Amino acid sequence: MSSGMIRTFTAAVLMTALLLSGSASVLGQAKKPEPPKKPDPLVIKLESAQKGKHMGEDVLLVTGTEPLSGQKRVFAVENERPQNPKDPPKYAPNPRIKENLDKVKPGEFLKVEPKAPSGRWGGATYGNTSSSGGYGRNNNAPAPVEWLDKAEGYLISEHETEPGTFVFDGAFLDDLAVDGQKIEVYSIELIKLGRVFKCLAPMINDGKKMVPDPAIMAIGDELMKKEKGKEKKASKAVIEATINPQGDYLFVTSLDAYQAPRTGILNKLVDADIDGNKGQAIEVDEGGKTLTLVLPGKLVGKKWTTDFGMLAFAKKAKPGTPIVFKTRDTETKSYLRALELAPKEAVKKGSKETAGVETKK
Repeated sequence: MSSGMIRTFTAAVLMTALLLSGSASVLGQAKKPEPPKKPDPLVIKLESAQKGKHMGEDVLLVTGTEPLSGQKRVFAVENERPQNPKDPPKYAPNPRIKENLDKVKPGEFLKVEPKAPSGRWGGATYGNTSSSGGYGRNNNAPAPVEWLDKAEGYLISEHETEPGTFVFDGAFLDDLAVDGQKIEVYSIELIKLGRVFKCLAPMINDGKKMVPDPAIMAIGDELMKKEKGKEKKASKAVIEATINPQGDYLFVTSLDAYQAPRTGILNKLVDADIDGNKGQAIEVDEGGKTLTLVLPGKLVGKKWTTDFGMLAFAKKAKPGTPIVFKTRDTETKSYLRALELAPKEAVKKGSKETAGVETKK
């Protein structure tokens, strides 16, 4: 991955003081001790599933790698307990889990759900483990082993392993109870490698009250229309999103349909009209076609202010500079949402070649 990260324009709006104060009041109340929370599901690239030693017993050990972080993971499948408690334990992996594991080959993806920490048969344990390889947080640490609750094959959606991408699982208006009040919010549900993210659109002031960001809602509604028009067996759409945590909540501050990186030649910086305001755009040659791409920004008072990072990039770049970019398209304009220099080998003037280009939001 190139060290220069794509500059992205995200209209990130923090949650209102009302919503945050409601969260703070709830968090400030005394709570009864809760049982350990079950870890989130995750997806690993299976390396092996074979008999090994753990905690003095023969167990089925499952090893794999998280696709994004490259972190090694080790899981153990609990043996069925002998009917007679006096009988010594024997190697008898949970048949439900083993049956699913047998369907997945090394190199394929596996969705796993670890057990919640709960004494002998839950959570992570350390040491006394031998299999095809021991993995830890560093070379000197013992291998953490988590007990498996569920495991099944996972079909990766195209582009799902790329940074900033998610499987779109729905968007809708909802009511959120905060500090005894109901607030209308816009919920967005996303999935990334088996993990579900329940998010909200940012709240903005419409002059009268705080409402979900209409720009995010419009994109979410459009994505929902496309999903409803699909056949039942069709895979869900992969989208691009920026998720920002704020207090107890996750906020989607940018949301777009997936777009493969595009390459072109930046020709020049020009003025652009944005709803009666003066803004800036760049002219780009993409495969022999000239595109006018508006630089993103926002209204400050009544004045349009162009995103500083993209404007600085456009001013510094010389005519003929190869670039990699992504756009957000409306009926009348195309707005830039990602922009960076292209690797020299990735672009030939006048072509749409994108092979070898890696981008990061």
